[in-house]
Amino acid sequence: MRLNALKKHPILNFGANLLLNGPAGCGKSSFMLELAESFETKFVSVSCASATNGFDLTGLSAGWGNGKAGKIHAVLADERCPNPFVLLDELDKTGDDNDRHSFTGALFGLLEKNNAKKFTDEFVGVEMDASMINWFGTSNDTACMDTAILDRFTVLQVNAPSKKDLLKIIPHIFRQTVLQHELQEVFTTEINADVVQALSTQESVSIRRIKASLETALANAAVRVKKDGKKVFLTTEDLPKESEKNVKQRMGFI
Repeated sequence: MRLNALKKHPILNFGANLLLNGPAGCGKSSFMLELAESFETKFVSVSCASATNGFDLTGLSAGWGNGKAGKIHAVLADERCPNPFVLLDELDKTGDDNDRHSFTGALFGLLEKNNAKKFTDEFVGVEMDASMINWFGTSNDTACMDTAILDRFTVLQVNAPSKKDLLKIIPHIFRQTVLQHELQEVFTTEINADVVQALSTQESVSIRRIKASLETALANAAVRVKKDGKKVFLTTEDLPKESEKNVKQRMGFI
């Protein structure tokens, strides 16, 4: 980024494909979304765990009945963004498919800048420059990844947040959750210290579980909302009990 700032025509370029490797639920994907928003560029997320072929990225020929352009053409041409953020989420969950249309096979050329300069979507058939895409990936265990794909990334290790980290993170997550639901007129966006303490000391704590606990706590606190306009504060009584978290909820007729 420092080198780009010295150029006459600087571009958004991280210099390498970056892979965030760390435990599940520690906020890797959320961080990437916020990073893209801070740079005001387009963000494309691809779930590698559910990807079975490369058509979603590189398009499917018009000769097929369900042929269409892929996500790369869509963001470069339709969105008119030459250097978007493309996140390959859970890259270590990609299936081991040796077919020439496999998802992993589609990545080989796209992740190499020289080859990406002459990218052609199979549906559109027009050559375009995809070399300025900022590629990011997330994974839980790089040992499960294809070595050729892993070699195309610079790996950054992300550690699970410590309790001290969580004491700073949880208030931010709570405020974000309230604002996302547009409930700032009903609930205060500030969270009590005892609630933060309770969340940070849960067993098997993770960012994902904290978000889920806060969602449940807000739903529990909703019964205290009144029409007098006073905002409701979250309390430790609103938090789901540890014994309730692993209970399977039943649906249907009793």
